[in-house]
Amino acid sequence: MDDDSTCCIREAGWNRAQKLLRSGGLKRLWLASDAETHFAEQVCAEAAKAGVLPDRSKTGRELMELAGVRVFTAVVSEYLPSGEQTGQKREAKNGETP
Repeated sequence: MDDDSTCCIREAGWNRAQKLLRSGGLKRLWLASDAETHFAEQVCAEAAKAGVLPDRSKTGRELMELAGVRVFTAVVSEYLPSGEQTGQKREAKNGETP
């Protein structure tokens, strides 16, 4: 795990990743190396529009652990909590992995 990841939130799922890509709030994006080809192409295309290169070094099982979920995960987003971006602190909510 990266040393700077303790201040970030990781969430599984493509819908959340798309919102973060559009808002510019994404710090890092993982795409499972074993994700279905058509889906992976879609994710890469959307990420490229936002100037993001997905990290493809982990499998879906590894991303499950990274995000702290119990289902196959093809996409994990990492971002700073909104308070961290402005210097304020906040606690993690349900489903977030600080």
